Amino acid sequence: MSNRTLTLVVSDAVKLGDPDVEAIRDQTAKWQQLFAPDTERYTLSGYEDLFSRLPDDLVAYDNYAERDTRWLGFDLYRSTWEREINGNFPKFVMYRIEMDRIEISGDLAWSAFTWWGEIEQNGKTLWPAQHATHAWRKVDGVWKIVHEHLTSGVKEDGEESRRPLDAEANNDRVLLHTRTV
Repeated sequence: MSNRTLTLVVSDAVKLGDPDVEAIRDQTAKWQQLFAPDTERYTLSGYEDLFSRLPDDLVAYDNYAERDTRWLGFDLYRSTWEREINGNFPKFVMYRIEMDRIEISGDLAWSAFTWWGEIEQNGKTLWPAQHATHAWRKVDGVWKIVHEHLTSGVKEDGEESRRPLDAEANNDRVLLHTRTV
């Protein structure tokens, strides 16, 4: 298990103190751990509780490889990402998330954030970043992802966006954590 410190920063717009908001933040941290296998093989084993497992309940979109990709259902999501990350992005680490919003209405919620990662590929270090949106449904008291949308090409001032690798001070807006599964 990787002991690399991962960072999740929550913006001031997110109302911490609400147990449901904090539960979604914590589930997002677990999702970040899923996408930070580092030297381990990437697998969704141990992370199944993050996603709705009802038939056709999980819908995921990504503009992976410069084309729009849509997956319906947990099993297709799992087989696609396990194959793609292990085959094309070994040692991937999603080292930082900046959470912009978490909004809740009853048993439905959405969250928006940007993530930054590091990949060693062909002797080069690549620094991917994506904007992400999750839609959540509270099932038996647990928030589960029912929709995921990822968009590549995060730019700031016309340049590819980067964030520092070093961890920030831990406070109520910064969650430092490590992979636990």
